[in-house]
Amino acid sequence: MDWYLDEQSLALQYYAATPGQRTFKVRVDALCDYVRPLVLKAFIQRSKTWDIITSDSDPRTPDLLYEDLDWKEILRGQVVANSYCVRKGLSRKAQLSIFLSKYIRKHPGCILSKALPQTLVVDLWDAFDQSLADLGVSFRNRLESCLWEVKQLFDPDNQHAYAPDSCWIMKPSATNKVCSS
Repeated sequence: MDWYLDEQSLALQYYAATPGQRTFKVRVDALCDYVRPLVLKAFIQRSKTWDIITSDSDPRTPDLLYEDLDWKEILRGQVVANSYCVRKGLSRKAQLSIFLSKYIRKHPGCILSKALPQTLVVDLWDAFDQSLADLGVSFRNRLESCLWEVKQLFDPDNQHAYAPDSCWIMKPSATNKVCSS
């Protein structure tokens, strides 16, 4: 399981302690020579909680890719996963929604048109577009333009508005990767 405290510089791999154990196993794999000793020191100061493993080949901490994670164990609470896993899953959900929506537009009678839950991918990239700023369009107006569709969904006068108890997942992103065609 990967748990990135700083996704560019370090990763922690760990699994929850079994009922007979009082500690968690943690593998510290910091790529940055400055960060690695600081992370190790933080875990050593709490050595009653953490059993620190520094070897990459230790079988107690397998190195797994996102696609190979055992989600049944994670969902049962046997393994703790971090926000990186959730973030990656949400990015994939947004991409899947975009591609399925394109397919449904081309094939409106397909079974997916009734099965796909409504998903709104909000692209805020235009709000940061410098060319609009050069034309004198304020950041507030650019942001409001990007959020127009979201406002419509919460408008009580709109017949397609979401119910107040609707479930929403918001994932901020500073890249335009999710919305690329």
